Amino acid sequence: MSFQRTRSFARPAILAMGALSVALLASCTNLPHIAGDGVTVVESGNLAEMDPNDIVVAPLILGEGVKVSDRMLREAFVNALIERHYAPLSLDYVDANMPEPVQAGPGGVGTQNASYVRGILNEDAVLQVIVNDWDESLWNARKAIRAQIEVRLENSSGGPAFWVATFDDRRDFAAREKHHATMISLRKEAFREIAKEILSQLPRREAAPGAAVRN
Repeated sequence: MSFQRTRSFARPAILAMGALSVALLASCTNLPHIAGDGVTVVESGNLAEMDPNDIVVAPLILGEGVKVSDRMLREAFVNALIERHYAPLSLDYVDANMPEPVQAGPGGVGTQNASYVRGILNEDAVLQVIVNDWDESLWNARKAIRAQIEVRLENSSGGPAFWVATFDDRRDFAAREKHHATMISLRKEAFREIAKEILSQLPRREAAPGAAVRN
């Protein structure tokens, strides 16, 4: 008789433990994304000592076969730099002073033929974005982008880079689709979020610049 009672008490306890395990598993899968996850800082040498402010976001360097909008991704990094209290030069000003015009395919997609010559605009540093892979094969299904990017904050005067980081991860933006009237608007947000995440690991300048974007 006591054995039967023990079993009757044990069964609800087992069921409760099972329900708790399911709840914990569900909560783990819904954990908030941690900013900077997927970013590896490779170099962060004399950045604080040199304290660069005016920055040129140079035309992208694309890996073989990589297609991504040069303008859209560079604009995303301009915005991310401003959030970190740096003063990027406007892209129109930078591109107008390139030694050769920026070349791109339809819609700004494709390999860029231009390369920026450091120091011609008297900037403190050049942000060079190297896109080794940009995969949008899941964009239609999940609004997802997988990217492999190296970002280098180079000293315009030469010498070692101020800061170098890599990003190798996938980001899904399907949950944000309902907030956008057009796909181009959602895509711009996706680009901004990726750039913002990479530069979230760039030390923020202590003093905000006098102007957000100089031209």
